[in-house]
Amino acid sequence: MQASTAVNRTETPRRTRTQTRIRRSRRIKTFTGCMTCRSRHLKCDEQRPACRRCVDAQVECSGYPGYRATVQWKPVRGPSDFGSGQITPLASDDWDPSRAQQTSPEHSHGSLVLSDLVTNPQRTSPTAPFEAAFSQPEPTSTHASPRILIGQQDSVSPANRSLSHLSPLSGQPRQPYDASEPISFAQDGDRSRSSAVYSAPGPVPSLECFGFSQQSSEAERHIDRAPSMHLQRRCIEHWINHLSDALSSVPGSKNPLKRFFVPIAFAGAMSSASSSTGSVALFYLICSASAFHLSVHSADSKESSDYMTLALSHQNQGIRHLQHNLVKDDPDERESVLASLLMCLTYEPVTVERNFWLTHLRGASQWLQKADISLWARTESAVIMYQMLSSTATMLRSQILSEDVAQESNFHFGLNAMLEPYHLHHIFGLPERCFELVSQMVEMAVRLRQHSPTITVDLDRLETELYLSIPPECQVPAATRGQDDLVHHYSQIFYFSSIIYCKRRLKGMPLSDVQPLVEQACDHIEALANYRSRPYSPILWPVAVALFEVQDIALRRRALDWLDFIIEQSTLSIWQKFKPLLCSLWEKREIPGQEELQWDDFLSDPTTPSIMIV
Repeated sequence: MQASTAVNRTETPRRTRTQTRIRRSRRIKTFTGCMTCRSRHLKCDEQRPACRRCVDAQVECSGYPGYRATVQWKPVRGPSDFGSGQITPLASDDWDPSRAQQTSPEHSHGSLVLSDLVTNPQRTSPTAPFEAAFSQPEPTSTHASPRILIGQQDSVSPANRSLSHLSPLSGQPRQPYDASEPISFAQDGDRSRSSAVYSAPGPVPSLECFGFSQQSSEAERHIDRAPSMHLQRRCIEHWINHLSDALSSVPGSKNPLKRFFVPIAFAGAMSSASSSTGSVALFYLICSASAFHLSVHSADSKESSDYMTLALSHQNQGIRHLQHNLVKDDPDERESVLASLLMCLTYEPVTVERNFWLTHLRGASQWLQKADISLWARTESAVIMYQMLSSTATMLRSQILSEDVAQESNFHFGLNAMLEPYHLHHIFGLPERCFELVSQMVEMAVRLRQHSPTITVDLDRLETELYLSIPPECQVPAATRGQDDLVHHYSQIFYFSSIIYCKRRLKGMPLSDVQPLVEQACDHIEALANYRSRPYSPILWPVAVALFEVQDIALRRRALDWLDFIIEQSTLSIWQKFKPLLCSLWEKREIPGQEELQWDDFLSDPTTPSIMIV
């Protein structure tokens, strides 16, 4: 029996030393909690909109990973905080969008600074912002330096996808910025303003510090580096045929997004692949906007995924090039940088929500403070783009009255810098006098919210002036039939909405007192539906100011019917988001004690989904 057992044991196969076990595939780490808990290495309970761990710790919850990255400042402990990354273009035949989606979530956050490149001048030296971003801190220093935080993402996205993070190359020398002419700051009452301008900039970090490779051939251009030339061509085609008009109030060949943006982007596309300019940034941002829009509206899931991946790649490239040129501050590139900053705020309604456009707004304001636009912007295109940026910022300011960027000392979109010749009447349908009065009223609302509970201005006189500011007729350099009617209705909507804003926001009058004005504004809003020749999108601010105050049930139905029209006509997601937001405000006013709720208070509520009212 023992012998039999021994025989059986010897016949049992044994693993030899040369044989290896089949290894299990490595488990990919995932993290679905908020970015604050991730940075603190804590377990997140994933409560929305803010996790309870952050609330209990009385820290700001930074939101949950999405497809885009936001930008923040973070203390730098040493050079090791900077990651490494490099962009390697693929040949058109090798384009595989799935590669970008197979990366680990730990390395899927691409972001670069657009704000805080210029810090408070009263607390820093002229070179401090650049030294803080690019020089290595002293090991013995106890003061935290601002830096680029790579990895924090927006919590709202049309698709939950991400790319490998694109961060500066490690091991590259980082030279401190050394301006040849220092900047001094003069005090003017409570306002701090720059009394000098950057002249010849000193050494700036090389392109490698921003993740750009200069090993490409001189003959290679940015347009040649597209991962898929077919998708690239579709993006540019979509911008020309559709999106540039859809993002504009008045479509056609006179549209600045077509007339000015496309030539600047063309210069960037045709420049050497080793170069980094503002026009290069605009080229990538335009392609990114088109790819995002095509992704959302594509019926084919694979095609939608391809466009989303391309959009993320181009967005990272565009932001990276823009950051480089904001730091470099080349006077020859300022107009293209201005166009890129305007582009960031223009196409945000296609893609993201508040915390990202607020970052762009801060960055643009700080750049305008540093680069005094009145000294260098002399061309028609620069004047028009600045007026567009200034008006956009003013309307955004009305919904962020409590934010630091809304304060007078931090809001550097001055009208007096370049108000003449005035172009926004035929571009936005915004009359010049109406723009000036709206800017004054928003400034009063900021002071009312942040400083004093009363206003010293005679509001009856202001309201009388608003009533008397009937918009003049504007002859539009028309490209398509019916644009004169569009601009006429826009002007009337701005006119009535400015009076409504004065009565409700500054004077605190009840809703019943503004209903005659609301009804007249709604008549002009409905009349916009007569124009159907091209895709277009009205400026949301005057429309929202009027529709927010509608009380009559029948008028509300008419307003919702018009919103259905503009959602289809514009194809922009901002109108899809605005409709449920409007209904939520109307419903909230049905609650006892909330009948006179102000719309900006409603939007500032953390539980309210926030959008750009612009």
